Amino acid sequence: MHLKRKNREESLELYYWLCSSPFGQIVLVWSVYQGKPKIYSITLPNHEIIEKNIIKKNCFEIDKIAFDIEAFINGDNVQFSPETVRMDLCSGFQKKVLSTLNKIPRGYASTYKNIARQLNNSYGFRAVGNALANNPFSVIFPCHRVIRSDMLLGGYQGGSYMKKGLLEIEGIEFDDKGRVELKCLLY
Repeated sequence: MHLKRKNREESLELYYWLCSSPFGQIVLVWSVYQGKPKIYSITLPNHEIIEKNIIKKNCFEIDKIAFDIEAFINGDNVQFSPETVRMDLCSGFQKKVLSTLNKIPRGYASTYKNIARQLNNSYGFRAVGNALANNPFSVIFPCHRVIRSDMLLGGYQGGSYMKKGLLEIEGIEFDDKGRVELKCLLY
């Protein structure tokens, strides 16, 4: 596969590995980058794989990430390292959003608007939403922890059922109208 990146063409071998979850199959697409296996993208259930010509293959480093993702989804408190992913595939703004997102601890949530404020862009909540909608590393950068300002879920690549389920696994509670309880809001 050939991809255009930063005005140059580079050859890229993509591989995939499958993770099981109560929400459906999660696909880790990975490549060797700068001599190390790194996650290229994560495809959640309800999304189709866009990359073509990828080969099923595993290696120790990717097996560990897959095991950690399965443990995380099953309720374990797993901390993921940003070093395991291809951050070079993200825009500068998206990197800032993901970095801010990575500071939201398990059991807490924030809003798109509050994250925009953290980035000194009070009106950038739509841009934050777009950056998260295109988050290639969902779960590793836990965008399920970002909700709407009215405390309703908002969108999620894995669907609202998965987003709510992940938040509940982390101990977040909802009221009878489906809103996140305020005691766990961050920023």
